[in-house]
Amino acid sequence: PKHRAFDLMNAHDGIDVLFGSVNPQRLEQYRGVPFSILKGYNGWRIALIRRETPDILRGVHSKQLLSTLTAGQFLTWSDTQILRSNGLKVATGSDGHGLYGMLERGRIDYFPLSVLEIAHELNVHQNPGVMIDPHLLIIYPTATWFYVAKDNEALAQALLVGLRQAEQDGSFETLFQRHFGNALRQLQLESRRRIQLENPLLPPGISAQ
Repeated sequence: PKHRAFDLMNAHDGIDVLFGSVNPQRLEQYRGVPFSILKGYNGWRIALIRRETPDILRGVHSKQLLSTLTAGQFLTWSDTQILRSNGLKVATGSDGHGLYGMLERGRIDYFPLSVLEIAHELNVHQNPGVMIDPHLLIIYPTATWFYVAKDNEALAQALLVGLRQAEQDGSFETLFQRHFGNALRQLQLESRRRIQLENPLLPPGISAQ
């Protein structure tokens, strides 16, 4: 479990660096490195849907309409709380196979995933009854940082200096595009209808970019 990994890191027990979304609890317990390593894209969500209902999200243009459908999410994901705080219905599962099964059986209408991972996830699960929705992009502000132990200020500073240098010399963007560029272009983000959600877990003053 991720909270266990964070505790091991804080105890200097075999883990030096972790990454995760920014929330008040993590900022209080661990030392965050204030650099958004995923450029906010972890909060850009596209849904997996059933092939038999390819247009289920076609006419959805507001939170109110989206709230008439049921999303599927992992039980422990912070996204579950974010979606529910925006008035959306969410059914939870404890593993990926279970959520795919819930989608196939119609127990959930859509399964939103980050634009950085959705194509990979679908490829891994190889489910012929599931497809990527072509219509909708759900966005909420989120920041993903590196974390180190609370007392490890030297490592946090070294990471921040290195990340800022990589940003300035262009190597960070080159690395980001190498890993995610093609996937983002194939999803045709600019042509999708967008629904903006709020993220109550993101502390004030934290930039998603």
